[in-house]
Amino acid sequence: MRTTPMQEDFGTILEAENGEHVDDIDRDQVIALIKDRGTVLFRGFKASREEFDGFTDRISDDYMTYKGGGYVRKTVGEKEGKALLSTRYDHGREKQMTFGLPLHGEMYYIDHRPSALWFYCVKPAEQDGQTTACDGAGVYEKLPQQWKDLLHDKRLMFRRTYRDGEWQKIYQTEDPAEAIAFCEDNGLKADFDEAEKTLRTPYL
Repeated sequence: MRTTPMQEDFGTILEAENGEHVDDIDRDQVIALIKDRGTVLFRGFKASREEFDGFTDRISDDYMTYKGGGYVRKTVGEKEGKALLSTRYDHGREKQMTFGLPLHGEMYYIDHRPSALWFYCVKPAEQDGQTTACDGAGVYEKLPQQWKDLLHDKRLMFRRTYRDGEWQKIYQTEDPAEAIAFCEDNGLKADFDEAEKTLRTPYL
């Protein structure tokens, strides 16, 4: 196996050289690389999605569901809520919509967010299929001071409105009180409109 830095101070590529399987990867090495470099790209290793699931289980043992996530994601595999399709979402359409994934903090709009993410590529894109990763703190440090001051002085508010039939999937409940309680437990305000049966969540 060969390791190559993605950038000078962020990320590592761990590449198979002799047809290695993911089971051949040293667990402690991966943990050390993640802690030191932030992210690891595994390239060229043999593994089905199920085998990759087993590999991640050796490192992560506390998975969370996507309850309260921004989209209705489809779960795949036997372990409910563990593996999700990341670039498509389900609102009951016969033909599913897909979308790109710009840089973002995963579920940063709630207090209980994942501390690590695993991605497995089932079908490589023919073009423009890269997954972008960066050191968010490093990006912030490189911003001009005037932009830092702006972000501190002028807070941004994001509003989501979930329609009837949508918020039930997002919050995995039919009870609006339960959905609101989940939001409040995660530092998120929520307002339910009885007339329209919609749920609104402003996030500052």
